[in-house]
Amino acid sequence: MPPEPAINFVHLPPALAGGGLSFVLEASRRATPVVLGALAPLFLEGDRRLYVADGANCFDPYAFSHEARRRGVGEDVLDRVFVTRCFTIHQLAAVTAELMPPLLGENPPAAMAVLGLDHLFLEESLRAAERSRVLARVMADLAGLRGGGARLLVTHEAPPRGQGWWRPMLEFGDVRARAIRRDDGDWKMRIERCPDGTNAADFQHLAPGGDRLLEGLSPGPEG
Repeated sequence: MPPEPAINFVHLPPALAGGGLSFVLEASRRATPVVLGALAPLFLEGDRRLYVADGANCFDPYAFSHEARRRGVGEDVLDRVFVTRCFTIHQLAAVTAELMPPLLGENPPAAMAVLGLDHLFLEESLRAAERSRVLARVMADLAGLRGGGARLLVTHEAPPRGQGWWRPMLEFGDVRARAIRRDDGDWKMRIERCPDGTNAADFQHLAPGGDRLLEGLSPGPEG
């Protein structure tokens, strides 16, 4: 069976498509590993390796690898993916400040993903000032990684209303998109912002029947 088509990035400026890229995706925890797998041809292009900081415990290797292989990524896809789980905002900040920058020295520069960036910052015991301070530091680190040539994916769920501390998260990203569950159970990504200033309402439909990949995953809000 031929592979599913990869996400189409032909409309991106060549300099951006060939170098550093920050892709921010609003997706539920259930949708995240499926959509990450659909994006694997971009983030694992050539000999790149993917380093994942998982702040929401949402990375599912089966769903990710199944979706990636459908799009032509090799059987060894999981051999090029490295995952660290983060349980506090300070652990996440340490990963973006200390563990990820040296990965830019890989050739080609590593791809990196921060999954569920918002999840840890929603902890009710956090003081507002601490939340804002650490988030600003993490976002600055991510901007530095993108500027250094990394292909960077950041995911978060739908923002809560009236929470101004989210603003840095919502303003970040060369490309911003949302994963949307269709009536037929398929997923699609709706592009909210592209580098050329255009929007593409039906940027890519994901594999038909993709809802079956979600069976057995931890229950979560629908994307």
